[in-house]
Amino acid sequence: MNSIGKLPAKLKYHSLTKVSNQAFILSGGVDIDGYETRDVYLGSLRTVTDDSDGDDTSPVQYRLNWTKLPKMCEYRSSHFTMYAQGKLYVFGGGLKRDEKQHVVEVNAMHCGLELGYSAGMIIEILSFSCEDQHQYRVGKWSRRYMRYDISFANLVLSPDEKYAI
Repeated sequence: MNSIGKLPAKLKYHSLTKVSNQAFILSGGVDIDGYETRDVYLGSLRTVTDDSDGDDTSPVQYRLNWTKLPKMCEYRSSHFTMYAQGKLYVFGGGLKRDEKQHVVEVNAMHCGLELGYSAGMIIEILSFSCEDQHQYRVGKWSRRYMRYDISFANLVLSPDEKYAI
């Protein structure tokens, strides 16, 4: 295993999901100052060619390029993401809060109120398609509300992208 680059920012509690064999998306997280972020980045692997020695047996070298994508609507950490059928889905997470704040938030959402830090119950969706190896089409974020908070969860997507667990 070789290091091929660094994250675009110092983060923890972010999410990373594969969109193709050469690309992945990093979203959200907590920055070095302890604040959640709405930032989203596309990481692209590019093959570095070095024809100086003419030796075909040398290992393939890669370079990692980062491109900033549109920000999510919600600040998120401890969330999870899924890429399926040309869309990036962001689930759960949200602002740091203690258990008491979390219970108040969930109860308010069930009563039809939004307190402004209920990202755990909001799915954000970004249209994102790979045109070819290094060309992408990016849409705008949309939101949907879920019945329950699914922060701190995880997901496995079926290979055919027909269901997730």
